[in-house]
Amino acid sequence: MTPFFRSVHRATSKFPVVLVCTVVAFIGITGCAVWLCSLTARAPAFMLSLLIICVFQGFVLFAIYRVFSENKRVVRSAYELHAINHEYRDALSGLFSVYEAAQQRGRRLKMDDLMLVERIVLERVCRRIADVFWTMAGRKCVVTVKLMKQDENQLSCFTWARSTHDVRRSDEPQRPFKVGTGDNTAFDVARRPRDCVSSHFYSGDLRALAKAGKYKNERTGWENLYNCAIIVPIRHVIDPKTENVHELGFLCVDTMSSYRLNGTYHVELLAAFADQMYNFLSIMRHKYVLIAEDAAAAEGS
Repeated sequence: MTPFFRSVHRATSKFPVVLVCTVVAFIGITGCAVWLCSLTARAPAFMLSLLIICVFQGFVLFAIYRVFSENKRVVRSAYELHAINHEYRDALSGLFSVYEAAQQRGRRLKMDDLMLVERIVLERVCRRIADVFWTMAGRKCVVTVKLMKQDENQLSCFTWARSTHDVRRSDEPQRPFKVGTGDNTAFDVARRPRDCVSSHFYSGDLRALAKAGKYKNERTGWENLYNCAIIVPIRHVIDPKTENVHELGFLCVDTMSSYRLNGTYHVELLAAFADQMYNFLSIMRHKYVLIAEDAAAAEGS
């Protein structure tokens, strides 16, 4: 490539080729339409034809811009997805790897120490996930991990990790939110099994849903915190026929802007993060156990 063409390539590389070609085509078609109408049509017909052409091509330009913008956001999100895997890998390797955790073999970590590491890692991951949805939605998003617990006969959940330390969202330590009673619609709906899609709760306008009597939330003043939300369960459905399910909690993303999150691929993306989080939590809480026939051979391999 000659220096001239190399410089032209650098100068134009920032512009989407499809968009540039469409603009050129728009100018050319409009010019031809003006010329033909000036030769064969009267002034009113000429103006009407020109208006129709401009509106149609304006719609095409807008659609192309939306597709290009969406693709660009997905590309940017790939770096955050890689960073999330790094967070999990580094934490697990530092705690359990035979290559990095040799200094830990002399002492047994207490469960409180593991829970502290778990919470720190989840907060980092929540920030990464929030950045992914911020990039895709174009609005600030908040991601929260809520863990479930059983108190006597009442199932509830509490905030365990969050992407931001917003004073307005600060919960009392392990403040419970009821699950399965109808007092928190999002959690109850998110647990329901669905055909062909991941279990979830989604609403693009929570205020309108609450006004219609279809949404309840125990948090006081939730209307000032979010209006669009997705909630998915952090769980493993062991046997759908017998409803054998191991539930750990919920992964939530929300934003103040209405309908900035969608109920299609945004849901599946959050569900993928929840499945990834389930594995991490299960390892940290000793729910995954590998029994080797020859531990010494396995360690030396």
